[in-house]
Amino acid sequence: AELANKMTRPAPHFTEATLLAAMENIARFVTEEKFKQILKDTAGLGTPATRASIIQGAVDKGYFKRQKKVLLATDKAHALIAVLPPAIKSPGMTAAWEQELEKVASGSGNMSVFMKQISTWICQMVEQLKVPAPVLTKEGGAMAKAFEGAKPPSHECFNCGGEMHRIKGKNGFFWGCQNEACKKTFPDNRGKPEKRIAAEDCPDCPDCGSPMRLRKGKAPGKKRASKFWGCTAYPDCKGTMPFKKSDFMD
Repeated sequence: AELANKMTRPAPHFTEATLLAAMENIARFVTEEKFKQILKDTAGLGTPATRASIIQGAVDKGYFKRQKKVLLATDKAHALIAVLPPAIKSPGMTAAWEQELEKVASGSGNMSVFMKQISTWICQMVEQLKVPAPVLTKEGGAMAKAFEGAKPPSHECFNCGGEMHRIKGKNGFFWGCQNEACKKTFPDNRGKPEKRIAAEDCPDCPDCGSPMRLRKGKAPGKKRASKFWGCTAYPDCKGTMPFKKSDFMD
């Protein structure tokens, strides 16, 4: 037999289509038989409805960049993978969580306990990575910057005083309270949360006396949309009033 003198080729980069397929068939990347079977039973990572948004989320957060049809991992992604413990990087961890969720669904597990365990564990991992990583590796230094840059903007919740984070939804940004007992959401106004005006503070329509609601739209001849009061009896009543923010300042 003769030895062929050839160069090994790196695995091709994922396209969005091949990555979606890999997420669905993630079990083939897992060596532990127990976890492999769980991932087969649960049809992989995410669901058909969420996988595309998971990928887009990674792009938005700077872990992937699109180059023509392929997805490339960024320096930030490489730094993250370099310092994360194996458990977090393994699809087997997802399988273990899926197993716990099955227990919750069947009534033999407790959702609150499960979520608290995950939250506590993740917080511990993050704190451990923040401290020693910059000292140990250059990847750790990059990761420290990534952690700092990835901190979501926060604000005190208008309802409970807890911490709110700015969240990107399918219809734009909004603010959500992180307190499990509250979970209130508020609209975003140029990067800051906006307190909703209580129903009892809304004026009555000057034309028909019905309550008015705060609306947003472009006035004739204006380039930017602005807020105004619109009658809730619309379209029967088309009464409007100008909105003055100063009237509702604390």
